[in-house]
This record gives sequence, structure tokens and C-alpha cells, in this order.
Amino acid sequence: MNKQIALIFFSSDKDFAQLHEQLLRANIKTKLLISESPKPRGRGRSVLPNPAHETAKKTGIPVLTPEKLDEKLEEKLNAIIADLKKSFEVVGFVFAYGKIIPPQIIDLFDGKLLNLHPSLLPKYRGASPIQSAILDSKKKTGYSIIEIDEKVDSGNILFQDELKVLPNDDYTTLRKRIVLSSGKKIPEIINNYVTGKIFPKKQDDRLATYTRLIRKEDAQLVEEDNAETAYRKILAYSSWPKAFFIIKQKRIIVHQAEMQNGYLLLKSVQPEGKKVLTAKEFLNGYSNLLTCFPDYAKFSQ
Repeated sequence: MNKQIALIFFSSDKDFAQLHEQLLRANIKTKLLISESPKPRGRGRSVLPNPAHETAKKTGIPVLTPEKLDEKLEEKLNAIIADLKKSFEVVGFVFAYGKIIPPQIIDLFDGKLLNLHPSLLPKYRGASPIQSAILDSKKKTGYSIIEIDEKVDSGNILFQDELKVLPNDDYTTLRKRIVLSSGKKIPEIINNYVTGKIFPKKQDDRLATYTRLIRKEDAQLVEEDNAETAYRKILAYSSWPKAFFIIKQKRIIVHQAEMQNGYLLLKSVQPEGKKVLTAKEFLNGYSNLLTCFPDYAKFSQ
């Protein structure tokens, strides 16, 4: 008789809640969450747990929040895994954790440390695959469930699924669909993996492409953009850092826009330090700035 699966989950993300719920329905219980430590958040800069940590607290899942993935954590995790192995098949799973997992921690899982990566690997390895697919105007993307090895997103593939990128998909909508789709499959993939029904497939490194950490300045809309590339930035950076113009040394953040007749039509913007304004409100209050915007940008009337 196969042992029940016990999951050790690495995540700091709000969508941990949804993935955890899907796993629980399949009788795969998260026995431990390893998450980033509480950090200053919000306008008051209060030190608060991240969303995954909050979910774990509400559902009674033990949490570790190590500042470093060092020998101290290795020793503690080794003891936890050894104890769980007495009754369970132990699997590690990583999604949007925020730290690179070192070899000594990977080794504790005897190869059973998996990762959900939101691209069709080996394309778009690295930190910003969803944003990169949107910026590149891809018609399709997807997700991969892989074994973690010592290199970034280069482990053997257990499963992949393809999703369409809709014309007006932004980072939030595309990520939501990826999480929703993958959440339905992850329990089955883990079960089949543990029972030997899946044979991991090696990635072809020759086909690999790479993404990088996003910087605030990447989201700036400049004269060298056109309506299409500017719109892609607005969609890709809708969550963070949000696309913006620099007009007379001030940042004008774009909240809503669309493509119309070859132009970027701005529908709501936020002058630096001010509230979000509709296009009409901006036209009424900042008409003196209109000629400072690139020619491809127009305000809706």
C-alpha cells in the first residue's frame, strides 16, 4: 500500500491558498510551509507576514521563515523530513517562494523537490516569464512542473500545459489562468510522480531562453516606444512596477489604456503623489502637459 503524501511547500505568494486547497481536496496535505520572513508592508510600513504565511496561520500549517537557507535550516528541515518519512511519502513543492534553493536543501528531498514554473520550458527560464511572454506578444504560453536541480529552471520536466495569451491579457489575468489551470493538475501529477507513472523528460538546453528580474525603470514609456510596445509594457507591468511616463521630471503612472486606431488611448493615469484621474479629469487639470506626451499616446475624450 502506498504511503499518503506529505508536502513541504515553499511559497510566499497569495496563490498558495488556492494551490493548497486543490491539493487538500486530493488528500495531499501541506505539513510545512517555508516562506519569506515578515517584512514592512503598506503605507504604514508595518512588519507583516506575506500572503502565503497568512494562509498557513489561518489553516494551522506550521511555518518556517528563515532569513537564510543555511546550515541551521538544513539541520532543522532534515529532522522534520526524517520524522515525516516514518508515515508519509515526502515531496517538496516550490511556487513563487522568492529565494533560490541551495543544493544542500535540494538534496534533503532525494530528488522529490518540484517546481511550478509559468512558462513552457526551456523557454523563458528565470524571474519574469509571464511579463516576458506579454512583452514579446506571444500568442501562447503555459506552465511546466519540473524537478528542481542546481541550475535555474533547468530540471527535468514532469508535465506541461499550453494556454492562449489573449489580446488584452495583462500580468494579473494571465497569471490567474495559469494558476487556475495548474492547480487542477498538480495533485494528479504529484500522485503519478510518486507512484512511478511519470517519467521525467530532460530539457533541451539548446532551446533555452532567459528572463531577468524586473527593475522599475523597465516600465518607463519612452519616445522610442510605439503604441504597441507601450501597450505591451502597460499589460506586462500591470501589477508591478506599473508603466509610466516621465513628464517634466514627474512620473505619470498609467492605470488603464487600450489600443485604438493605431494609438495608445489613455483612460486613467496617476500623476506622481496624486490620486488616480480619469482621462477627462487629467485633461481638465493638466492640459498644459498634453504636448509633452509621445505622439503615439492620446487621451480618451
